[in-house]
Amino acid sequence: MAVRILQLSDPHLLSDPDGQLRGVPTYQSLRQVLRHFDREAFDFDWVILTGDLAHDEQRATYRLLRRTLEERNTPWRMIPGNHDSRVFMREVFPETSGPGRDFFGFSMKVPGWKLLGLDSRLPGFVSGRVGRRQLAWLRRELGADPGTPTILFIHHPPVPVGCPWMDRIGLEDAEHLSRVVAAAPQVQLVCCGHVHHEFRGRLGDATVLAGPSTAFQFLPEGGEPGLRSHSARGPDPGTGRGAVEDPCRPASGIDLGSRSRLLSGAARRLPVRIPNHVPETGTG
Repeated sequence: MAVRILQLSDPHLLSDPDGQLRGVPTYQSLRQVLRHFDREAFDFDWVILTGDLAHDEQRATYRLLRRTLEERNTPWRMIPGNHDSRVFMREVFPETSGPGRDFFGFSMKVPGWKLLGLDSRLPGFVSGRVGRRQLAWLRRELGADPGTPTILFIHHPPVPVGCPWMDRIGLEDAEHLSRVVAAAPQVQLVCCGHVHHEFRGRLGDATVLAGPSTAFQFLPEGGEPGLRSHSARGPDPGTGRGAVEDPCRPASGIDLGSRSRLLSGAARRLPVRIPNHVPETGTG
């Protein structure tokens, strides 16, 4: 049985549904992305939002997002980005507020897999940090299910993405997270946002995938508003490894040898007719 996950990232919503950011009506763009799936009748088990949900950090913006998510029957989980407010996220989404007072993450089991959400928000900074307490929580979560294939979700990519200005505002304690992941071979996939374009990399043995923004993309890797979708299949009886596929179109294959086949993550760019290419900037 496959678990189908829709990853949405960096919508940068404003409290005014008609408001624009960098010339982009971000709420209308998000709705067009969601309408695309309504038209195509794609069915997902979970929606995971990987940060920078509200650009203005206003309570009304999160309420707008909640109303939009509630229009569909798909359950959701979310993590904050550098533009988000933990206070208003906890207030508006109390059922997803996470395990600790210091961070807003999640841990859940789905058939054959474990999904863990990390909070990389560093108040007052565009860069991110996981922090010692959350790393300790992550070790406990991974240690509790060493045989379960696992996907991590985090806003800031834990590896360089090859864009100098973006790498300067990346994850400050990526080395510490890397050591935790290296000690947990069940981590097969790390899903990120923040960079506003498609990216594929490696963190030890795990594949790192960054998804495009549902709003605007940063040049030079710009494109149309987009998303990532993942179909997670349970572990193979022989290897104990799972597989992740893209259920929306033919997937691109990566041969992971004896571990598993990871078929994933070619991000989808949608034909939304709005201006959404943004030149290099210092604020992700």
